[in-house]
Amino acid sequence: MAKKKKVRLARGAGAGYEKNKTLYRFGEQKAWLYQREGSRKGTWYLRFYIAKEDLNIRKSLKTASLTEARSLAFEELSSIKADVKAGRKIGSQTITEAIRDYQKVLDEKVARILIKKRTRYIHNLNIERVRGYLASALRLGVQTKVGDLDGARDFKGYWDYRKAQNSAISGYSVNHELASFHLVVANAEKKGFCGKSALGFVDYSFQRTAGRAEIQDEGDYEVMLLGMRKFKGTLSDHKELSRKKEINIYYYLLMRHLFLVAAHCGARTGELLNLKNKHIKRLDAQSQQVDVHFEDTKTDLRGKTRKKGRDVFVGASLKGINYLIRWIKEHRRFDSDDDYVFSTYTRGKSSAKDAYYLYYKTLCKYLKTQDGDYNRVAAYFDTYHCRHFYITRAIEFGNSLEVIATACGFSAATIARDYNHLLGSKAGKIIHAARYERISALEEGTALSAEQEEDNADKKGGAEEVSAHKADDSISKDGVISVDVESFRTLSEKASI
Repeated sequence: MAKKKKVRLARGAGAGYEKNKTLYRFGEQKAWLYQREGSRKGTWYLRFYIAKEDLNIRKSLKTASLTEARSLAFEELSSIKADVKAGRKIGSQTITEAIRDYQKVLDEKVARILIKKRTRYIHNLNIERVRGYLASALRLGVQTKVGDLDGARDFKGYWDYRKAQNSAISGYSVNHELASFHLVVANAEKKGFCGKSALGFVDYSFQRTAGRAEIQDEGDYEVMLLGMRKFKGTLSDHKELSRKKEINIYYYLLMRHLFLVAAHCGARTGELLNLKNKHIKRLDAQSQQVDVHFEDTKTDLRGKTRKKGRDVFVGASLKGINYLIRWIKEHRRFDSDDDYVFSTYTRGKSSAKDAYYLYYKTLCKYLKTQDGDYNRVAAYFDTYHCRHFYITRAIEFGNSLEVIATACGFSAATIARDYNHLLGSKAGKIIHAARYERISALEEGTALSAEQEEDNADKKGGAEEVSAHKADDSISKDGVISVDVESFRTLSEKASI
């Protein structure tokens, strides 16, 4: 027979050794009143069993008077009987208790360096927002038992609630907040305080980059880089930034290089900001090539995301500039193994994450005061879209989904889902153009001989050299691509030889 669960509903109400134990019957409910051995105060305790939940409950009545203990026990059992009849879980935590319990889990993860303090902060911020909604939406507020939550019903009004607070909030942001609270309920469910019905309130159909067809515009990437040039001359005008010119220039260059490196290797912002000098495995300044290891990263394999490092190759742009090498050689301030490649201005062992976001948000705030594309693009663009830029170009080059997924730490299924509009248009045109001549010859029954194909290949190689030279001349100083898709295909095929 399985051992019955015990839940302590009052501090100090442990099992202990019971004395002066008396069995009382309150209607159909039987309960024990007892005192604990060694207790100098002589406090009376209540103990009873709820068959529906297979649960033993012990609770201090906080009185040494037996008469008063009987009265309190009757009130307690009457209340519990009403809750059981209403279908509520007696042994469950309240929402407040569940939040505190999960916050302890977050603290433990930070202590074990499983997550960063910033991650804990974001989770707690999101949890607090959902808690505020539940406090106003539920009859008992945050004193509602987690076991009484209905995930499909009780969170329906959350989006409207957040829209009333912030009319510009996106579905992804709302979903992100609910996902944090999902961890609270999932922790309670794991400990037996609620069932699966309390979950299911996160809508995973929301994606961070909804409307990707617009976001995959290389012109918007160029707009942001040009906007940074305009912003550079106004650094001293922004009160939230440093008053020292050299510090402002350092963080401006850091922000710009993060954009450029991400666009040429497909890295996530967090991966670059967490990159340390010891993770630079090979740096060849002559060939402008770097091999790095991203230690603190998520890798999506076969649709399952797991914490796993990955190795990445960072090559030069078509202009022949490797922006990671340029940063390391010209702008990096600290070179010890444990120092960050993108460190703060004063400390090598501090990541520039907070400083980066400060300068980037200030940049966006500035660009929103401008006219035309600067205003439009700054409203949605962030460093992560440089990763989209890289993936888009890789698709246009005709690379396989498996190769792109491995390079970016995605799954091929994720690429196929999120970039479907490209796979069905631009990539299809490239495949058609690459095979059209060969297929046409076969259809006409005039397939070329091996000697003719080899001769044509030599001629084609010469044409590629000219095309590559022209494409190289059309690249701006910052690697903004301004050549057409066909030129990209030609260069990509040549680079893969």
